[in-house]
Amino acid sequence: MITRIPPGLISPDNEVLTSTEVADLLKVHLSSVRRWGRDGKLRGYRLGGGGDWRCLRQDVLSFLYSNSIQGGGNDRTD
Repeated sequence: MITRIPPGLISPDNEVLTSTEVADLLKVHLSSVRRWGRDGKLRGYRLGGGGDWRCLRQDVLSFLYSNSIQGGGNDRTD
């Protein structure tokens, strides 16, 4: 469960983030962000036919909360 919002996600504006920026904020691999977008788990859009993903900061935060609440995070018990 999320106990605090990562500092990079706190913003009054609705900034557009690249998939690389999202990966850096969430501390995950870039391919994870792309997979979540392709699977419809992370709301975003692609630029051009094979372009990079773009996400709104607000959508990244929603994704983070929904996966934390639904148990979509790490299931480790140690």
